[in-house]
Amino acid sequence: MYRLKVSSSVISNRIQTVQEEIRDWREKPLENNYPIIMIDGKVFKIKTEESRRPKYVNKTLYVVVGINADDQKELIALYVSNTESATEWMNILDNLKERGLSETCIIV
Repeated sequence: MYRLKVSSSVISNRIQTVQEEIRDWREKPLENNYPIIMIDGKVFKIKTEESRRPKYVNKTLYVVVGINADDQKELIALYVSNTESATEWMNILDNLKERGLSETCIIV
């Protein structure tokens, strides 16, 4: 479309950088107190091409938004899972606690 030539090493390096940034964000300590957190899970059908024929599988995207004492909303976590279950919810809450989430009064 734009006829821009980019080497595979440039693309590979950029992908690695983005993956590192995502990992750092997902592991970042939660320094703000969030009296309220909102968590929601949404199931999506995702197309995979692991074989010659495309296959559709369900994946659940969990979104966690914290509301601080100044009523500011902040996206604090995103998770993808194969299922939506009580176990996954507990894993998410445990991860948030490990990252420093405390003093939350309301979970919506």
